[in-house]
Amino acid sequence: MTDHSDGGSPSDGTRPRRPSRAPGASPFRVAVTRPPPRHPGTSARDRLARHLEARGLTPVPHPLLRLAPPADPDPLKQAAAWTAAWASRRSARNVHSDKVEGSTDSVWLMVTSANAVAPFLEALEAEGAGADELRSAGLRVAAVGRATARTLEAAGLAPEVVPRRFTAEALLEALAAEGVSAGHRVIFPRADRAGETLPRGLEALGARVMRATAYRVVVDPQGAAALARAVARGELEAVTFTSGSAARALARSWREKAAGQPWPEGTMVAAIGPVTAGDAREAGLPVHLVPERASLEALADAVADAAAADAGE
Repeated sequence: MTDHSDGGSPSDGTRPRRPSRAPGASPFRVAVTRPPPRHPGTSARDRLARHLEARGLTPVPHPLLRLAPPADPDPLKQAAAWTAAWASRRSARNVHSDKVEGSTDSVWLMVTSANAVAPFLEALEAEGAGADELRSAGLRVAAVGRATARTLEAAGLAPEVVPRRFTAEALLEALAAEGVSAGHRVIFPRADRAGETLPRGLEALGARVMRATAYRVVVDPQGAAALARAVARGELEAVTFTSGSAARALARSWREKAAGQPWPEGTMVAAIGPVTAGDAREAGLPVHLVPERASLEALADAVADAAAADAGE
């Protein structure tokens, strides 16, 4: 079931009426606020935009965030250098995949965001290594999410562990089941704001985790201002959020541009999950839709269902 009931600003305590389509609008226009993808071997078209389009909706790109290089590139360089040196040693000894529990040669690449793949491979290439060398050395690969898995596969590093649930906790359980323990090393290229649940859980199992910021997610003020103007002009029937950072960026811009005007009833707000929804409400935005399952497909389904219900009113 999709949550339709708990939108509205957290400060007013009121329950807003369900938003309706803007007068005269033919397509159901949905703002996609995710940053442009940076994946090797994949389409530049945003996946949420594709899901929305497949459901008969009109996605409108309004990125509120952009990807930037890490503020400190050294951890990523060090992780890539260590990995390249390890692969070189393994190849020199002609030792292939060693899955013996506790082996000091058991090395995992753990990726929880598709956007971390390209920066890590670029840093690795600068060290004279690539996917072929890592595969030959027996590197084991784990990922969260189908998109991340597809990106790794396209880069030549197909993951062997991809949990069904797209969460850090699920990957931790899966790696524990694979025998990750003392003596194992885990290379973890990630976003600058990635949580610590997964690396700390692996360290509790005895593994050594090399954290390396592969990219930063930064707010695009111009993009936020453009989206606020589009909402104010009634150019959108829905706005989607997949991160709290994007919701906060729009909330700030809306306060500046709207001059005290309430959020328009003709524009619904859809959040990918309860955490993002909570961030949006805390920032002062209404939230009308939260799918039960936190995924892009479920988010697109929720918006499409709401659009169909709205059209029938």
